[in-house]
Amino acid sequence: MAFRSGARAAEKASKSSGANFARTEFFRLEDGDSAILRFLTEFNNRCGKLIDDVPCGRLLQENPENEDQEICTKHGDDIGDPILGWLTTDYHQQVPTRDAPKDYQGKGWPQKMACVCRMDECFEGKYAYCWACDNAPGKAAKPTGRIWALACLREEVRDDDGDLIGYADVMRTVKRESEETPGEYEEVEERAITIVLMAWKNFFGPLSGMASAYGTVLDRDYLIRRSGDGTDTEYRFAALDPIDFVDSDGEEVRFDVRHPEVAERYGSSLTIVDEIDRRVSDDFMGMWFDDSLPQPYKTKGGGKGGGGNGTKRPQRGDEAADREKLMSMANRIKGNSAASSSSDDEEVKQPATKAAATTAKKPAAGSKPKKPAAL
Repeated sequence: MAFRSGARAAEKASKSSGANFARTEFFRLEDGDSAILRFLTEFNNRCGKLIDDVPCGRLLQENPENEDQEICTKHGDDIGDPILGWLTTDYHQQVPTRDAPKDYQGKGWPQKMACVCRMDECFEGKYAYCWACDNAPGKAAKPTGRIWALACLREEVRDDDGDLIGYADVMRTVKRESEETPGEYEEVEERAITIVLMAWKNFFGPLSGMASAYGTVLDRDYLIRRSGDGTDTEYRFAALDPIDFVDSDGEEVRFDVRHPEVAERYGSSLTIVDEIDRRVSDDFMGMWFDDSLPQPYKTKGGGKGGGGNGTKRPQRGDEAADREKLMSMANRIKGNSAASSSSDDEEVKQPATKAAATTAKKPAAGSKPKKPAAL
């Protein structure tokens, strides 16, 4: 796959016109709500050249001699395995779903859902058709550019007098299959890492402006407030003051995701590329939309349910994604998309899936640290 990545590709994209899936938390606010996020994905690509086994990390810039190439101000085009920034894909919204399986035992079946466009240039050569492009009615058939990033939900930490002393990661409780006993599940706590999937115009555009002023989006928390609905939706950002923490060497340093110890803290099996790939898979499209594909539903008892005629449409090949294609799709935030501009926020509607902010679990009483840097 060849992903468009970085703030510049997202801006250009905005200007051109299951099986039993594990739940993925998408960031969403209702009108009047606010949240604090620590972004985990940089706003532009960074140099991956290793210096003593540590990536350079400098933001990549356009090559004045070749606008399709990004270079590091220190290492030129010798950028190693680049660290990708925000990713952009074409995205269909409000697409009608197929009928639920006859033996479906869930709490509800969504009438409409969103999906990644299979005709996005990042999948060139892999898919022969896009069901939403060919079958969705009206505007739903026309995809628009959407930007993907990872972030962690944060919350205020106050002392007994109510004074703000810092910010902490929001924790949530999830069920995971036991590694020791397959088939059995256990409750574990994890950081509330979420996918931020929004438009450029009213979300990532304003955020990119702030990130450009600071040189990064990873060194501080952002307070985000939503107002309005639909095309009138507006997001307002406030960059919060940076905080420090004491690293393993006993030094007080900036709490910045570019710091190796902070980056390790937010290590997660959730990746944007994997989620995008999952949302264009035959299993996903067959489960929710495409009745020419099998519907890979599993009942609670473990049996296979589902429907569909099982007649698979032809694919154009399953060649593996290489680094050149990944960078190409990544560079689309610089803008080679035919997606139209939109200010509508992302609508992810899957049964029994709640917004991360509503499922997050706050720290137990008495567990608040006195020094916010320790969080």
